[in-house]
Amino acid sequence: MGAEELAERPPIDVEGIALTTLSTDGRRIMLWQDGVALFADATRNPDGAESVLPDREIVPGDRLRVTGHGKESFVAPLIVPSKIEWLGSGDLPEAPTVDLIEMSSGRLSSQWVRVEGVVQAVKPFPDQKRFWLLQIATPHGRFTARLEKESDDAPTQWVDAVVAVRGVCLHIFNHRGESIGPRLHVNGASEITVLEHPPRDPFALPDTPLDNLQPFTPHEVMPHRKKVRGTVTFCRPGSHLYIQNEGRGVRIVTSDTTVFHPGDQVEAAGFVVPGAHFSEIHQAILRKVDSAPAPVPLQLETPLPELMRLPFEQTPFKDLHGRLVELGGVLELSGEDADGRWMSLVSDGVAAQVRLPPEIQEIPRRGSVVRVAGICELEYPSTELVETFTLPSGLRLLPRGPADLTVVKSASWWTPQRQWMVVAIVGILLLLALAWVHTLRRRVLEKGAELAAEMGGRRMAEARAEERTRLAEELHDTLAQGLTGVSLQLEAAGRALNLRPTESSRHLGLAGQILASHRDEVRRTLWNLRSGLLDTGDLLGSLRAIAENLCPGTKPVISCRRTGEVLDLPDSVAHAVLRIAQEAMSNAVKHASAENVEAAVEFGATEVILTVTDDGCGFKPGAAAGADPAHFGLQGMRGRARRLDGQFEVNSTPGEGTTVRATIPHHRSNGTEL
Repeated sequence: MGAEELAERPPIDVEGIALTTLSTDGRRIMLWQDGVALFADATRNPDGAESVLPDREIVPGDRLRVTGHGKESFVAPLIVPSKIEWLGSGDLPEAPTVDLIEMSSGRLSSQWVRVEGVVQAVKPFPDQKRFWLLQIATPHGRFTARLEKESDDAPTQWVDAVVAVRGVCLHIFNHRGESIGPRLHVNGASEITVLEHPPRDPFALPDTPLDNLQPFTPHEVMPHRKKVRGTVTFCRPGSHLYIQNEGRGVRIVTSDTTVFHPGDQVEAAGFVVPGAHFSEIHQAILRKVDSAPAPVPLQLETPLPELMRLPFEQTPFKDLHGRLVELGGVLELSGEDADGRWMSLVSDGVAAQVRLPPEIQEIPRRGSVVRVAGICELEYPSTELVETFTLPSGLRLLPRGPADLTVVKSASWWTPQRQWMVVAIVGILLLLALAWVHTLRRRVLEKGAELAAEMGGRRMAEARAEERTRLAEELHDTLAQGLTGVSLQLEAAGRALNLRPTESSRHLGLAGQILASHRDEVRRTLWNLRSGLLDTGDLLGSLRAIAENLCPGTKPVISCRRTGEVLDLPDSVAHAVLRIAQEAMSNAVKHASAENVEAAVEFGATEVILTVTDDGCGFKPGAAAGADPAHFGLQGMRGRARRLDGQFEVNSTPGEGTTVRATIPHHRSNGTEL
C-alpha cells in the first residue's frame, strides 16, 4: 500500500507475525506479513491503547490480527489499530543475510534481516536502561545494535567475536527527518549466533607495526582486534593516549583510567578505526610492559611552509602525525573555546594551534618567542569526497604540561594593543579634563559675574561716600569759610560801634559783601561743585580774594606770592590748591591768633607746591581735630591732595607757628595732563 493510499486513512484488517515490540508495554508492534513489514502503533488510538491490546503479553513470534485504519508514515506502513487479537504462538520468519550497504540504503527499513560482523564494544544504552548498545564492524563499515537486556551483566564475551545477528532494521533520524545511519533492533541474546570466538588472550596476538595498521587489500577482511606496542608520549586517563614506535605515532582511545607516564612501554589491543585522516585504535585494553626515560621531542627545523610543499614521495608528514615534536615560533593569539584554552604559534608564517592542558595556568604575553613540545596532529582540508592526495593545511600541538612550554624571549609589556589602550585612556582623560575645564570656566565666569556685581556695588557705595565727603568739604570750604569772615567783620564792627561808628559801618558793609559773595559761591558749588573764584583762571588772584574776604583790613595780614612761570593748571588741580589754601588760611585766622600769614604757590615742571605759613600759636599735629560732622580740617586738605596723587604735610610746634605744605602733580606719570 503506497503513501498516497495511506494518506486517505483506508480501513485495514491484516494478520501477521509479531517481529518485536518497540515498547515495554507492547503498544508499538512490528508485524511481518508475506515479506512486508507493518507498524501497528496503539498509542495513536484516541480511545486509549488499553481497549485495543489483547489480554495477554505479546512476544516475538505471536500470530496477531490487527484491524484499524492506515496512516501515512515515512518508514514502514503505519496502522492505527482499533483492535489487536492474539491468534496463537509461532516462529519468527527466516531472516535474509544482508550487508551494511543494503541496510544503509533504506530499502530494508523495518525489515527482518540477518547481519554478520565483529562485535567491537558492548555498552549501556544511553537513557534507556532496558537495552545494551553493541558496536558491530563489518568489512563495509560499522553500525550499532540495540539488544534487549536479559541481565545486568554486560555480554562482553562477544567482543572480538564474529557473530550473526537477527533483528529489525531501523534507522536513526535527525530532527529534519533525515537518516544518519542504520540500527538493528535485537529481541535478545538468542538472536545472536557466534560464528567465530575471540582469542582468549588479546595480548597473545602478534604485534602489528604502527606503519601497517590498516594496509590496503583487495579482499574483505573482518576487522578483528590488533595488538600494538610502543612508548607512551601523552596520556589522558579514561580518554586517550599516544604511543610511538620506530618513527610512527598513533592515537589510542580507551576507557582505561590507568595513569601511564611518558617513557612507559605499553601493549594495546584494540580495533583499528579510520580517523579524520589517519587510522586510530579504539576500544583498547592496555598493559604496561616496561619503563624507559621519556622520549626526546623531534625538533622541527625545516621551515613549515617548505615542509608542507614537499611532494608525496618526499613528505615526512606521514611520520609526524601522532609523534612528539618541538616547534618554535612567536605567540600571536590566545583564547578559550568549548574545548579549552588555546594559543596560536606562528612559525615561518604558518600558524600552529596549541591546545593547552589545565596544568598550564599562565600564558606568555602576545609577541613572546616560545618553544612548544607536544603531540603533533596534522590538519587537512575538510572534504566529503577524496579527489586526490592532499597535503596538510596546518598542524596542532598538544603539550602535556608546563615543562613543554618554554619562553625563549618574553614580549615587551608595551605592546601595540596596550599603546592603543593608553591612547584611549589618555583621550578619555583629556575629554574629562576638557569637560572639567569647561565646567570650571563656567563656574569662574559665574563667580566673576557675582564678584563683579559685588565689586560694582562696593565701588558705587565708595563713590557715594567719596562724593558725600567731597560735597561736605566743598561746603566746608565755602560756607564755613564765608561765615568765618562774616564773624570776624561782625566782631570788628561790634568793637568799633561806640568809639568809631564810621568804621563799624564799614565792617558791617564788608560782612554783607562777604555773605553775598559766599551765597553765590555756595549756590555755584551746589550746582557744579566748582569754585567760582576760578572763573578768571588766575590762581594767585583767587587766593588774594579769599584772603581779602577773611581779613579785609584787619589782623592778621595775609600776603600771597608765587614763584615760577604761571601755568594753566587743570581745573581739578587748581581747585584742590585753592581749597587747601583757603582751609589753611582760615585755620590760621580762626585758631592760630596769627599776625602774619603767607600763602606761596610754586609752579614746577610737573607739580605745583602750595605753602601756607603763619606765626601763630602752633599746635601738636597728632592732637589736631579730626573728621567730624562739623569739622573736616586737616583730613579734608589731606584727602584733596591724595585724590590727585599728591602729598600733604603739616609742620607745627606750639608757640612757633604752623607750615602747611601740599605738593600736587599737574601731569600723569605717563606724561598726559590730568
